[in-house]
Amino acid sequence: LKNVKVLGSEVFSGNRYAESILIWAGPTTLTSGFIIPSKTFKGCNRLETLTLGESSGPRVITHIKSSACEGCTKLSTVTVNQPATGGALTEIGQKAFKLCTSLTNIDLKVNKVSTEAFHQCTSLTTLRLRQVTQLFRACIGCHALTAVTITGGGDGVDIKDGAFRDLTGPGNQRTTYGLKNVKVLGSEVFSGNRYAKIIEVWV
Repeated sequence: LKNVKVLGSEVFSGNRYAESILIWAGPTTLTSGFIIPSKTFKGCNRLETLTLGESSGPRVITHIKSSACEGCTKLSTVTVNQPATGGALTEIGQKAFKLCTSLTNIDLKVNKVSTEAFHQCTSLTTLRLRQVTQLFRACIGCHALTAVTITGGGDGVDIKDGAFRDLTGPGNQRTTYGLKNVKVLGSEVFSGNRYAKIIEVWV
C-alpha cells in the first residue's frame, strides 16, 4: 500500500494468507506522524515480512499500537524506515509483537517500549533499541535472548522495575546486556536472572 494517508484499526486482522505487507505513508504534502493502530495485523499467521515507511518520504512512523502484530507467528522480519532527516518511533504499545514466535532480531529507534511489547517472542535472540526514554517489562518469556543493547535518548533512559526479570531460558544462560545512557535503573531489573554472562550499565 503506497501513499497511505490514514490506516484504520484491524485493517488486516485475521488475514490468514498475506505473507508480505508493505505500507508507505503519504501524501508527500503531509509531515505529521503516521500511526499503526491497534490490532492492525493481529492474527495474520502467515505474515513473514512487514515493512513500514520509506526513507525517501517525509512522514515518521510514530506509533505501533497495542497488539498491532500479536499472534503473527511466522513474522520473521520487521523493518521500520524513517525519513532520511531522522526520527524514531514514539511508542511500541502493549503486546504489539506478543507471540511473534519467529522473530529473531529487533533493531529499532523508539522512545517508549511498553509492557509485554515482545511477550513470548520465543525465538528472539537479539534486541537492539536506540533513542529509548522509557523501557517497561517488554520481554516476558523471551527465553532465547542472548544479546540486549539499550541506548538511551535525550537525557537518558528510565528502565522500569523488573524490566528483564526472570529471563531464565536456555538462551538466557549466556546473555549479554549493554545499557547505555541510563537515567534511572528501577527495582529488580535483573531479579531472578541467574545466568547473565555480562551486564554493563553506563549512566
